Amino acid sequence: MVAQIMWLKTHSRRVKIFCSAVMLTCLCWNAAHAVSVDISGPSETTNEQLLRALSLLRQGKIEDAEAVTREYLAQVSNSAEAYEILGVVLAKKEQIDESIAALEKAVFLNPEQATAYTKLGDIYLATGQKEKAQAQFELALKANPNEPRAHQRLGIFAEEQGNIETAIAHYRRGLIGTSPQYLGIKLNLAILLNKTTEFGKSIDLLEPWLMAGGQSVLARHVLADAYLGAGRWSDAETQYQALLAEQPSNTISLRLGLAIAQRESGAIDAALKTLQAASTDAPNDRSLLLQLAITNRAAGNMDTALDLFSELAKAPDASADALLGLGTTLKLRGDLAQAEQVFKTLTRKYQKNAQGYIELGTLLGLQTRYDEAEAAFSAAHSIAPDNPAVLRGLSTIKLRQGDRAAAIDLAEKVIAIAPDDVSSRFYLATLLQDQGDQQAAMSRYKQVIERDGTHWAALNNLANLTLDSGDTFTAASLAERALRLVPENGIVLDTLGWIRFQQGNLPAALELLQQASQKRPEAAAVRIHLGQTFAALNDAKRAREQYELALKHASDEQQAATIRDLISKL
Repeated sequence: MVAQIMWLKTHSRRVKIFCSAVMLTCLCWNAAHAVSVDISGPSETTNEQLLRALSLLRQGKIEDAEAVTREYLAQVSNSAEAYEILGVVLAKKEQIDESIAALEKAVFLNPEQATAYTKLGDIYLATGQKEKAQAQFELALKANPNEPRAHQRLGIFAEEQGNIETAIAHYRRGLIGTSPQYLGIKLNLAILLNKTTEFGKSIDLLEPWLMAGGQSVLARHVLADAYLGAGRWSDAETQYQALLAEQPSNTISLRLGLAIAQRESGAIDAALKTLQAASTDAPNDRSLLLQLAITNRAAGNMDTALDLFSELAKAPDASADALLGLGTTLKLRGDLAQAEQVFKTLTRKYQKNAQGYIELGTLLGLQTRYDEAEAAFSAAHSIAPDNPAVLRGLSTIKLRQGDRAAAIDLAEKVIAIAPDDVSSRFYLATLLQDQGDQQAAMSRYKQVIERDGTHWAALNNLANLTLDSGDTFTAASLAERALRLVPENGIVLDTLGWIRFQQGNLPAALELLQQASQKRPEAAAVRIHLGQTFAALNDAKRAREQYELALKHASDEQQAATIRDLISKL
């Protein structure tokens, strides 16, 4: 029995990530604050006296560091390294003009001294001269293409301007010049990767650092967020719990993350308890209320969820997530007209929010308003052309409009974008099967099973196609695997029962098909198979009873004609 192609739910589950948007604390980009400049020395410094000056500087003994540096300059007046250290000392003393002069002297004496350019850039940045700062960072990279802190600063500039690819490239290049345990640039990159939902890459960056003993609270929070985004609920929960134990005064974002991890892992009651405790401390926090609404909906508390979503959506600056939540909850309650109005409000208010159009398209598709649904999905496609949910939705609309070739083409594109998306591979297999391309469909079902051996529907459909090819032994093996996964499933009972019929094992076929008819009493195909089994057992009366029941539920005139023909042969 071929599983029916259903209207696919195109709203892929999204997890809200609560990353702290922070810059490294070693930088001070506000002229109102004390100037903060990297206090590491030139990378080539080996002189003991200069190393002592740097040590004093790190200890906060600014005057002593200055004395040692000036003493050295009195002996070696052309030392670029000494002038660079002096520039940092003077910056710490808020003597900005003198600091700039010392650093400019350093790069005059050694134009290849990249770290001095970076320090000049930091000073210009801290005093509000951003263009001059950027020029100095670029000069640092000319002197040393791998100067890490210059890459870090330029990465932050690019990120602020929305040039995400450029920012990532700078951060990655900056990592080349740092030790494995240097956290600064690594943290910048991990935060950005979380924002771009590349959670696996963020985890790859921070997990080795954590395993090596890293203790930064911020980095561990970013890693917990990455675990959350990647669906590693247990790891996320462990990190959030540990951070909450250490940070009792900074709990809202941590509790939100913990609650999401608990909810997504199925611990709904624990998630509600976490959120309710957090709401005591922050009763008006919208992010908290949003997650409380989502979790109540997951718990089946639809009235409470609807009240919370409605309250959030009333605000003039209501978030897209609040409107999405309200519309989805109304749809689940069967109030399609009101849900449609909410989704339309969302698309008007947030015209670049693809998810609003996806939800609207899905809702219209449920109502067989396919042309309107196609328009909604097309709008989503113009915003997010590579979003698998958009392409899946468009594919399903094309199928409903009778354009199977276009539906298959779009489904192929989804797999090209998301090769590990099992549900999309299964959907494509069903399209190919309905088109009559048996070999291609079988290949796709096998790919689904390779990726998910528990996908009973793929096992069931592959069993049917294998039976059609004449291999009853392999077909039975596949159907038996499916039945072990879902022993009460009427579709699979029917499939295995029909295979037993084809193998000539009529008693086994009868037992399985009778069970299938109890599970799916209105399925015409099951009644036909059961009728044919009774006929083979020479029980014409019971065969006719099954055929007549099948006739009542025939899906179309062609199936009805087939049933009437079977009756005539009794």
